[in-house]
Amino acid sequence: MTKFEQILFILILCTFALSACDRQKTVCEDTDITYIDNPDYFPALEEVESGAALFVEINKKMTAVDRIVTGPICNEHWTGKVYVACDIEIAAWGEAPRFFEECDFTIEPGATIIVAPHNNEPFYRGCSCHTGEDLLE
Repeated sequence: MTKFEQILFILILCTFALSACDRQKTVCEDTDITYIDNPDYFPALEEVESGAALFVEINKKMTAVDRIVTGPICNEHWTGKVYVACDIEIAAWGEAPRFFEECDFTIEPGATIIVAPHNNEPFYRGCSCHTGEDLLE
C-alpha cells in the first residue's frame, strides 16, 4: 500500500468512527421542560397511591412502570419503577443543575428511575447530580 492509500484508508476509518458518535434522536424536545423561578410554585409532598402497573413506550416496546411523573417535580418520594416524562416542570438553577436541592425529594433504595429527558436512560442510584447529595458515601 502506498503512503497515499494508507492515509486515505485512515481518513475513511476516521469518518466511520466519527459518524458513529453523532447525537442520537432525543426523546424530548428542548421546549418540553419548563423551568420555574418561583420556589413557592411547587406543591407540598403528598403520598401517591400505588395501583396497577402503568405502561409507557420505550424504544418501541411497552414497559410496565409503577408511576409516571409529569408536571411539577420537587417535593416527591419515589419508589419502585418511575418514569419521568418529557412534560415536567422543575426549579430553575444557578451554576449547577441541582433543581431538587431545595426540595423534599427522596428516592427509595432499589428504585429505578427512567428519565425521558435523558433519552429514557434508567438510573439506579438516585438523582444525586440534581440534588447535590453524594450517594457514593
